[in-house]
Amino acid sequence: MKIAFLSLLLTLTVTITTWAEDATPFVLTNIEKENCTVTEDTTDDLDAEIDMLDMECSGQGDYKVKISGGDLRYSLSLVYKNRTIRLTHFMRFHDVPSKFIEWLVEDGSPLALIHRINVANDEGRDTSYLIVSKLKGNSSCAVAQVEPKAGRNQNEYARELAHKAQTMPCL
Repeated sequence: MKIAFLSLLLTLTVTITTWAEDATPFVLTNIEKENCTVTEDTTDDLDAEIDMLDMECSGQGDYKVKISGGDLRYSLSLVYKNRTIRLTHFMRFHDVPSKFIEWLVEDGSPLALIHRINVANDEGRDTSYLIVSKLKGNSSCAVAQVEPKAGRNQNEYARELAHKAQTMPCL
């Protein structure tokens, strides 16, 4: 009970803090398995020939969140009015490491989405990117891939881009 309360308090604190900094609220959605509808999951099955995961999570407005993939490649997509919109196209091993995604919401309408993705490099180490997507119904798409960079706060920069996302071209 204490853990659930602390988790809720942390979520509210992050949302309120984010809103105060940006003047437009960012809303967090928890995308852990226990908060989503899982239709296929062999990620913990040691006898499975290949690991597979397919799950759908709640989102904002008419958007739902879909996480799916296999063979150590998991991607986050949006579902808008029963149409799946893929936001990333990495061929290397990649996954969605975060428990939360962040929505820019204005007047009750979601305008942008920020989510983290780890992508393996040639040395076998992961680089953690933040993907910023503009939300325009079936025309939603990723508009920025924010890599870690010395001297710049990756999260703050992604939020700045989220505020500009509606005017940015798709990647």
